[in-house]
Amino acid sequence: MEDAVLTKKGKKGREPAVSAKEAGTRKMIPSLRWVVQSVYTLFYVLVAIEFFYFYAGIMAGNLAVYRPPAVEGFLPISSLLGLRYFLATGIYDHVHPAGLTIIMAVIVSAIATRKSFCGWVCPVGCISRMVERGSRRFLKKRVTVPPILDHLLMSVKYLLCAFFVYVIFFKMSVRDIESFISSPYNVAADAKMLLFFVDMSKTTAITLAVIFALSVFVKNFWCRYLCPYGAFLGVISLFSPLAVRRDARLCIDCESCTKECPYQIRVHRKKSVRTVECTACLNCVSSCPVDDCLTVGYFGRKRLKELAVPLLLLAVILSFHLGARVTGHWESGVDNRTFQRFYSIAEKLQHPR
Repeated sequence: MEDAVLTKKGKKGREPAVSAKEAGTRKMIPSLRWVVQSVYTLFYVLVAIEFFYFYAGIMAGNLAVYRPPAVEGFLPISSLLGLRYFLATGIYDHVHPAGLTIIMAVIVSAIATRKSFCGWVCPVGCISRMVERGSRRFLKKRVTVPPILDHLLMSVKYLLCAFFVYVIFFKMSVRDIESFISSPYNVAADAKMLLFFVDMSKTTAITLAVIFALSVFVKNFWCRYLCPYGAFLGVISLFSPLAVRRDARLCIDCESCTKECPYQIRVHRKKSVRTVECTACLNCVSSCPVDDCLTVGYFGRKRLKELAVPLLLLAVILSFHLGARVTGHWESGVDNRTFQRFYSIAEKLQHPR
């Protein structure tokens, strides 16, 4: 028996056919993305809780507590400094090696699968999606940012990204970076991050509240306008051979792809989606009612199964994690007594100049 057929009429008046089997696979993509993002978010919540108990134990004098290396994923600036030092000297960061491993895995994933880390893994992206979904229940209509203002606001994250890249890769010398990596400030960076949220200042609380409120009314506010990490990965993703492609001959101009894009990319007008804002979330592909109209593949030719994108992303992350463990580049080389010494003065430590 032939597969059942689903149809949807577009502006061109044609009724395309899409097999039930293909439609089933596509419909699974958004749900799968929720699962992957939720699992990673839960994982990092557990890492944060474990680190809190490590910090509390260390401060109480218990040197036998275990420090979760994955907490270094919350230290992107320190990780970027470790990457700069590694590229210049070939020496792996001994203070926050897991952070260096994570940022290298994310960079390679951006080349292999575009900015898929943002679309499939990032906990902040997951929280942003939850806020967006929750706001639908009581907002009749979200705020539409005018195009000119939208582009001006989007430039903020790229300016922040450019600032960090300039300072780390061009302004700081290798000796400066080496000094920073071994500094008490960097050793206690994870504790300072914890205290930033646990012992939050009034200014920080107000800032976070404003960002949350704006995220309720403006879709993906943080990710779209402020995240320098996402901007960094977006620029790197320009070197990725992977892209979503649109076959104009099959397109019926229903604009479902554009409507479902979380970053408002005009997919229905593009032959190939190579913008820095694409997170390879595959919402556009899953919403397309036409077989083979929107496909994802490498070098503009070879087509991949849609599920290959998240699987390849996870394979890259897992490979770096296992490689770091095997080679001894996952656990910090700093002993707990040193952590205790610098954690005790973490609040007083100033950024080295």
